[in-house]
Amino acid sequence: MQELYAFIRDAAEYYLLTRKPDASSDERTAWQHAIYAVAHQESFWSHYRDATDGNMKMMRGDSGHGHGMMQIDDRWHFVAISEEGKGFKLIENMIYAMDIYYAAWEDAPEQWCLDSTTNWRDRSRSAYSAYNGGPTQICRWTDPDDTWAQNDINFATKYDNHSWDSYIADTSHISTINVECLAEDGSNCYQPDFSAWDNRLLKIDTGDTCIYSGNQLHCLDSDRNAVCLTHIADFDLTQITNLASGDIAGITKSDYNQHQICDDLVTNLHPVGSFIHILQDTELTGSPGGGKIGDIPAHYILQVLDFQVEDKLNHDRYYMVTFDGQTGYIYAGDTADQTTWTEITTEIPANQLIPVTGQTIRIVPESGINLRETPGGTLISAVPNGTEHTIQSYIVRDTDNKIYYELDYEGQSGFIYGGHIFDPPTVENWVALVDTGDDSNQNDDGDNSGDQDSNSGGGGNPCIIFILTLVSILARSRKKQEI
Repeated sequence: MQELYAFIRDAAEYYLLTRKPDASSDERTAWQHAIYAVAHQESFWSHYRDATDGNMKMMRGDSGHGHGMMQIDDRWHFVAISEEGKGFKLIENMIYAMDIYYAAWEDAPEQWCLDSTTNWRDRSRSAYSAYNGGPTQICRWTDPDDTWAQNDINFATKYDNHSWDSYIADTSHISTINVECLAEDGSNCYQPDFSAWDNRLLKIDTGDTCIYSGNQLHCLDSDRNAVCLTHIADFDLTQITNLASGDIAGITKSDYNQHQICDDLVTNLHPVGSFIHILQDTELTGSPGGGKIGDIPAHYILQVLDFQVEDKLNHDRYYMVTFDGQTGYIYAGDTADQTTWTEITTEIPANQLIPVTGQTIRIVPESGINLRETPGGTLISAVPNGTEHTIQSYIVRDTDNKIYYELDYEGQSGFIYGGHIFDPPTVENWVALVDTGDDSNQNDDGDNSGDQDSNSGGGGNPCIIFILTLVSILARSRKKQEI
């Protein structure tokens, strides 16, 4: 009974949402209740029974004319029973029966015997009268003297008392049968025991990393920041189950942007693209917590290219940065002490890779870049090559840190794609940061590249600059003559 309850529940919901995707939650609940009652009235939820000869046989009733759990009558549905197999196969028996019941369910609100579309009890009774007696009998339940009135009374009793509840220990029990798979003529439609997924990290062969909570999967597109899924529900990071994509077919799946969900969970997490001030001498490592590849003295300004959060209790955070020509990770503390390691700043690092809000960018591709209503969404127009635009905001998505810039073009606001960080970075193939001449916040990161900005203190004397430039030109000319 427990398994049939879950199966009937899922089959009823699948059917209704297939026929009426916009059905309200109240109608879905009422429809499921009605189908429970119809199946119980027709066969006590029996599709196969042990026969007197000791064999398991399909349920037959009404002198052998009623077939299966929903008792499809072969005198009125001969082709469906004899040629299409609507009697023998449980899911087809249910769907065929629900076709009949749904037609009456939709017709009932137009009948005199129903005073309201949302009078679910009377609507269910009307649909049953038509299901049992034919379309013209839709209001039969109102006539206590009708020959078949007892059928309507019995149905109403089933509907009101739902006596099946005494056999159901868990109304949220997950069916071991994937109803959608079965209804769409799939094979191997067995669903695993979801209790084995509780409190575990699930790694799918597609690369997704998920947890199972609330009868659905909650997923990130990689395991890099799996700890952030604790924002949805707690789980043991050390307990991992590997699954194939087929194992999760038909299961509701919600995908999350790791950049958003980690920001929601972790206090003062610095997002990708932000400028940070290093507050103490720090090691640069090849991976989060890995081997040292360099040292970064305190007080340098760097740009966050990526982050990784570890430890579900302390939220240790690591930031990917570039320093002295090397790209790696720095440790930036945990929830308790993170303010002693780094802080957000408006100073601009000399080796900035990602343009950010408020800065000006130039479109690089010769064909321009599509402007869309949302990142990857509906196309608005194309932003031409070479045009310059102020960044209104930006969004980072996915495991490769795709960047989308919000900007205005010809009076319309939308998002353009701006490249990704991994791997290798492609930002410069899409947009170029425009030097607006205001480099008062420029900060040298000490990378010994020889590109230190001599005007970072606010500019020099124009006359001196002119003389030095002229001397340099003359010197180069003299050297060429000597060669």
